[in-house]
Amino acid sequence: ECDALVFVEADAKVRDSRAVERRGWTSGELARREAVQMPLRDKRARADFVVVNDGDLDHLRDATHELLAALTARRRPHLPPLS
Repeated sequence: ECDALVFVEADAKVRDSRAVERRGWTSGELARREAVQMPLRDKRARADFVVVNDGDLDHLRDATHELLAALTARRRPHLPPLS
C-alpha cells in the first residue's frame, strides 16, 4: 500500500538518452521495455502527483521541494513525519 503515487515524466528522447548514458542500454531498448508495460498515459492518469523531469537539476530540485510540501500537507495525522 502507499499513500500517494508519483509519476515522473520526461520526453521520450530524454528518457532514451538517459537510459543509454546511465544504464548502458542501446538506443531503443527503453522503448522496447516500455512497450510491454502499462502505457505511460495510464500510469500518469493514475498518479496523484506528476513531476516533470526534462529540465536541469535546479528545475528538478524545485519540483521535488513542491512535491514534498504537497505530500507533507496531506499527510495523515497518525503517520510519522516524512524524512
